[in-house]
Formats: sequence, structure tokens, C-alpha cells
Amino acid sequence: RLVSTFPSPRRSVLNSDEFLNQPDGLPSAESVKLAFVDQIENPGVKSYPAHQNYQKIDIEVNKAFEMLFTQEYTPEQIVTLMKEKVDPLLKK
Repeated sequence: RLVSTFPSPRRSVLNSDEFLNQPDGLPSAESVKLAFVDQIENPGVKSYPAHQNYQKIDIEVNKAFEMLFTQEYTPEQIVTLMKEKVDPLLKK
């Protein structure tokens, strides 16, 4: 069921009559092409390489947010802790 919610990234599927011509003609084939096909083929978003320590950085940031949400520390203390944990990882 979830598969039918998201468009396929395959060009052959996106440009097929079955995908473009939705039931009852809504949305129109032109709208489907504009909203999905054109956006997937030319998203305008570029992928950049992640930091080599991205996973470790992400873990430390998430730990800090958990401490913030549980109100174990003040926001100022969280920022200081996050800086202590993340800065060395950024320098590697």
C-alpha cells in the first residue's frame, strides 16, 4: 500500500501512460509530469559528500538533544557539551 503513495524513481515508470494518466484524470497528466517527473529528473538539489565522521557527529548531537528534551541540563550547558564532543570530530 505504501508503495502506491510515492512515485518510482525509474524513468520508465514515471513516463509510462499508467503513471501519467491518473484515475479520473485527476491530477492531469501535465500536472503529474510537472510535479513528479520533472522534479525527479532535475531536482535542483545536489548531494555533497558527508563529513567522514558524520555518523559520530550525528550520535553526539542526538545525545545532546535528548539531554535537552529531558531537561537534564540548561540549553547553554547543552551547547557547551555539544561543542566539546563535536568540535574534535569536525577537526579530523
